[in-house]
Amino acid sequence: MRTAMIFLVLCVLGTGTILANPIIGEQLYIDFDPPNLQYSVYPELFSTVDAYVVLDIVEGGPGGFTEISFALSTTPGMASDHVFTNLLPGASVVGDWFNGVTISTDCVADPVTAVAKLSFVYEGTPGVVGLEEHPGSPHVLLDCEVPPYVYIFCHRYHGGVGQPEVFGDCGGNPVQNVTWGSIKGLYE
Repeated sequence: MRTAMIFLVLCVLGTGTILANPIIGEQLYIDFDPPNLQYSVYPELFSTVDAYVVLDIVEGGPGGFTEISFALSTTPGMASDHVFTNLLPGASVVGDWFNGVTISTDCVADPVTAVAKLSFVYEGTPGVVGLEEHPGSPHVLLDCEVPPYVYIFCHRYHGGVGQPEVFGDCGGNPVQNVTWGSIKGLYE
């Protein structure tokens, strides 16, 4: 009887969690030459590099988006004179690229969209233009519905500068690897 009750509680809790979770499938990545999918670049010393933040919603997600939140990072010694540019017309930008930025706009229906650009001078140290979580809205993307539905995007590629790109967190499994005994222990 106790085993049946534990199973029933786990089923109810598991179903509620699945139904409450947002949809995952959209991908954010760094592209140095959109739409040509150039995830790494090997620039000359002290040349200007443009790293584009690209959102890909081709995987059957929303029909468009109105808001996205993210942050960027660069490897120390790799870049100087950073300039962040919003690429969505009429958008409002809250925050900054390093601490977290939220870009809000009218509905953008393109399945692949360059949402922003980080330009910098290459200082000679190979490194990465990294996609980071926005501290207040990690991986959050709002669709064009009213009220908007929350989608969760993953980071496909961090851009390599003077080195190959670095794979992001797409395709991973967010479930913790635990034993059945430890789950049963929660209910004893």
